[in-house]
Amino acid sequence: MKYLIAILSPILLVLACTSTPVPNPKNSLQANNPVVEKKTKKSILSVKSKFLDHGPNIRIMLNYELEPSQNSAKILQDFGSNYVLSFTLLPDYSSKQSLNSGVIELSSQRLYLNNKTLTVVFDIPKPKDIFTGIVMSSLSEKTGNVLGLPLVNDLFVRFQSGKVGDYFTFFEKNNQSPILRNYADKSDSIIIKDLANTSRKMMVLRYKHDFDFAQSPMATTPRSVTKALYLDSLFYVETNKPFMLNEEALYYFCRDTTESYGIGILGVDGRFPRLTRPERMTRPLAYMSTLQEMADWGKAGNTEEAKRAIDRFFLTLTNGNQQVAKRIIKQYYQRIEQANELYTTYKEGWKTDRGMVFTIMGEADRVLRSKDKEVWTYNRRGQAGDINFTFLRRPNQFVEDHYELTRYPEYQALWFPIVESWRIGEAGGN
Repeated sequence: MKYLIAILSPILLVLACTSTPVPNPKNSLQANNPVVEKKTKKSILSVKSKFLDHGPNIRIMLNYELEPSQNSAKILQDFGSNYVLSFTLLPDYSSKQSLNSGVIELSSQRLYLNNKTLTVVFDIPKPKDIFTGIVMSSLSEKTGNVLGLPLVNDLFVRFQSGKVGDYFTFFEKNNQSPILRNYADKSDSIIIKDLANTSRKMMVLRYKHDFDFAQSPMATTPRSVTKALYLDSLFYVETNKPFMLNEEALYYFCRDTTESYGIGILGVDGRFPRLTRPERMTRPLAYMSTLQEMADWGKAGNTEEAKRAIDRFFLTLTNGNQQVAKRIIKQYYQRIEQANELYTTYKEGWKTDRGMVFTIMGEADRVLRSKDKEVWTYNRRGQAGDINFTFLRRPNQFVEDHYELTRYPEYQALWFPIVESWRIGEAGGN
């Protein structure tokens, strides 16, 4: 037994110290054509976006994640000289006629740097008699007189809305950098505010709830037992004043109890989106485990028991081959980390439908996006031809980006072989 624990320790050390660049399915959306093709960028890895109501305008906020090896301060200093940012406002995804377009001057007043995240903000006037639209932004790096491949983002916007999330959002404690993700470190100070710096109390409902992970793509019958969501506590925070979440939980911010849609955010530990505690590393293995193996995970309560369970699992799969076991663990938990970074909603990203498909299948070769759905296409699976996963956008009181997979029994013939390839150490690439 000591032998097994000794094997696991260096494996977990690799996971704790390794972080990979996060791919983003929005990286290269072509204007007027909501199809995403996989491409890579060197200096900037991904972009996340949000809008806020700004009187006669809407303010677009773009967070660009910088490659860790890059000199972020240097990028900020030379950003206006090295990059071109343009936008197009469309009435909907299928339209080819723009309502507005332009090139954004990348002046210091529009740029904010927080660690490895560069924020760009700019305003777009609200069009008349239009309630919603799509803002396509395109960032291209200059090479002489030539522009490189664009990093494109599509953002659904509302010009007239009563939703609190269209007016308020979370910012880092510097009061400039918006938090354009659905989680925050429970120990960090954050601020909730609108662009008018309105002072008011916000009601906060805290839910300590362990949400279920996604069912397989073949599971067309919903789970028979649905856990009830119980309120743990209720308190208030002041807008424009720093506060901490303090505990790992789901927090829901609203102006009063009559609001149907507020703002949700997960309080997470400082290592998230990575999973490094063995007792938390067992559950994501459900996507590559049998029912009996999943039952064994449930018996692994504390850290030492979880270490032993993980060791037994991977050494059994690999017939005791430690090198193969280490490689599978590293690749699998890198996928889990990326799923958490990209797809966390009101629950951790690996538990969501999109996070599950991403964990097993990797990044899609193409993504077709519309207002109400995403279709992920994989076209590199031998003789199987193109494989499509359709995710429907569903209303959710906590977050804007809640998607549910359309499940079919026919996925079984595809899914099981790919899961088996993970178990024998042949998956992980895409």
